[in-house]
Amino acid sequence: MTRNISQSLKETALKAVSGNISNLLRNFLDLHIGRAIGTALFFISLFAYRSHTHRPVLGLWSYPFFLTVVFSSFLFLVTFIRTWRAALRRKYQPKVSINYKLICVDLSMLFWGSAYFISTMDARNNAARILDLNFTGSVVPPAVLLEWLALMMIFSAGLMAASSRFQGKYVNVVLILSAVSAFILLSEGFVRIKAVIKPIPQGFPTYTTDLWQRRYVSINTRGFRDVEHTLPKGLGTRRLLVVGDSFAFGWGINRIENRFGEELAKKLKAKTRNSWESINASRPDTHTLQHIDFLKQSLAHKPDIVILLYVFNDMDYIVPITQRSSYEKLSSRFNVMGLLYRNFYLFQELFLRLRLAIYRTGGNAQNQKDPYDNRELLSRHFKDLCKFVQVARQAGSLVRVVPIDTSVIIDSSHRRRYEHFFNDAMDFGIPIWSLGNTFDGYQFPQLRVNIYDGHPNELANSIAAEVIANEASGNFNEDAKVKATCN
Repeated sequence: MTRNISQSLKETALKAVSGNISNLLRNFLDLHIGRAIGTALFFISLFAYRSHTHRPVLGLWSYPFFLTVVFSSFLFLVTFIRTWRAALRRKYQPKVSINYKLICVDLSMLFWGSAYFISTMDARNNAARILDLNFTGSVVPPAVLLEWLALMMIFSAGLMAASSRFQGKYVNVVLILSAVSAFILLSEGFVRIKAVIKPIPQGFPTYTTDLWQRRYVSINTRGFRDVEHTLPKGLGTRRLLVVGDSFAFGWGINRIENRFGEELAKKLKAKTRNSWESINASRPDTHTLQHIDFLKQSLAHKPDIVILLYVFNDMDYIVPITQRSSYEKLSSRFNVMGLLYRNFYLFQELFLRLRLAIYRTGGNAQNQKDPYDNRELLSRHFKDLCKFVQVARQAGSLVRVVPIDTSVIIDSSHRRRYEHFFNDAMDFGIPIWSLGNTFDGYQFPQLRVNIYDGHPNELANSIAAEVIANEASGNFNEDAKVKATCN
């Protein structure tokens, strides 16, 4: 008898809970609460932003952003009124038929507003991306997936609207378009999930590249990708300072322990039986004049060896070398290609594959002359390299320029450029160590980060570090034998 009563109470409680959940869910759907929450989150997100240069409105925003705030407030007000009216209808007309199309719209707004809010909380500047017509281009992992769910819900709503409107001879057309759209959206989801789970740098500004940076790149208080270093050296410890751009930065290398500087420190420790500490002062897309500044900022650490890991676009400040025109076009606000590029991971993936195919067929070959063949420009550049050398020497450090270019094994013109640069630098009196033949015997795919990104990978960094370790572990007084031009 007692068991029957207990069982009955449990069943009653379960029914009550189930009924409450059912009522809450029905209220959520009937009152369009998802739409209201999504709109509110978007509206709140906008107030986190502050315009950078021009703030004529309340000292906070530019006119375009203020108009966005006004529009979003109107949208929020309309949504709130619709929810309130739906609540009144529910009061006097409790049984309202379920409109699945509107449910999909509500869920889409909920997912999108949540994604926008999450993205803004991660970085306030993200609140203004809507001005660039960037609606679904977040790089915050939860937001990346929520935006895809929002796209799926909008597609579902559109599919239901189309199926009810077009009948007869248009049915087959609707089915074909729906199947193609579904395939595209599923592919978009696959690319997004892949980018979140296993991001890689792609040699071009993409969201997958941004996700790789978020996961693997940590910046110290000095603004470099490195651990924190104390100013006084440890007892018996020698210090190696590596300066440069993305190659020294370890672009595409997940763990800094596997990049050139740290590998060199480990190999020097094995060869010299001294403790070596690697310090890094590098940033991607920088040039020699900036490297001089990086060096000056780092001399307080009193490095014993300073290495400038030189790349053949470091004279970009004298003459443009790095091609940026293709991305500048995509960055245009009202460019159709740019609009697709900013909003869809799948489009970025297809764009990169097409770009790679064009590159392999030589379709993007540049006809302009290599600046490194211009003696006048090179002489001017060498003077700046000498400034780098002089600053390091005045601090009492052994200094070397180490040019690195893994493409010499596949491009004879790059090999000639490397050899000429090395010989000319030696004649100019620049202390330099060569990696010219270091990568002979390897295939280029073995040495690059991935198919999209030609930066040196872990293997290439380790090989280069071994060669330089053999050079550096010799007589430190060798620096005095270099020609006096750079003194």
